[in-house]
Amino acid sequence: MDLLDQIAIFRGCEPSVIISYIAIVREAYLQACTNLKKEDINIQERQTKMLEQWKQVEKHFAKIKYALLDCWPVGNEPDLMAAYASFALLYSLYKEVSDEVLNLLLLIFHSATDYILFIFGSP
Repeated sequence: MDLLDQIAIFRGCEPSVIISYIAIVREAYLQACTNLKKEDINIQERQTKMLEQWKQVEKHFAKIKYALLDCWPVGNEPDLMAAYASFALLYSLYKEVSDEVLNLLLLIFHSATDYILFIFGSP
């Protein structure tokens, strides 16, 4: 997972770069969470490790937030929604330790809403 920190995502990059990055983040942390839940450690230690992992997930999605909104042309919104679905999947695994996640989810929701209003206009 340290390798993910070395990957740079720039605004205006190809959508396939972001899709691939999200897939790698999703799979890496899905496996990490699964492995952590199988470890024979006390609950407090597990939750501490899960919180550390969740903070890394947040960092990776914050890194691509603006590239996400810049990247998708009109008519390709399903890929944007798939990115948000990947984040939601990871949240469902880490929700027991992610108290601060509500603010990030609200930020993502507002970003998606702003994007949709930009594309389709206000009602």
